[in-house]
Amino acid sequence: MPRLRVHIKFDKLLKEKGIISEEANGRSVHTRIDKDTNYFGPNKSVADPDKTIKLIRGWISSWAHFGRKGTKTDCVRIALGHMVVDDIRSRKEYTSESDLLTRALISYKKKGFHKTFYREK
Repeated sequence: MPRLRVHIKFDKLLKEKGIISEEANGRSVHTRIDKDTNYFGPNKSVADPDKTIKLIRGWISSWAHFGRKGTKTDCVRIALGHMVVDDIRSRKEYTSESDLLTRALISYKKKGFHKTFYREK
């Protein structure tokens, strides 16, 4: 299953649950997070949620073109979702795309990522 399409579907799920705003456009976040594997490492681990949140916030703060705090919060939550989806996919713990998205949402909420906000360093 094509990666970007699955990430966009997860973004849609986050919008439906009110976790990110309807206006949030995750495409640039997903493209950039895949390009910046040297920043995150090839596996983009989410094993330590606190460390992952700090890493993402630092990465987002380098994006000068995102001025509003709300926009940055959406970016943080989208990036965390991206990493959770990739983590579940890498462990092959799903039976279908729908199951992948469901498991990713459960993991995302379990880690508290749905309550994460952008904060300046």
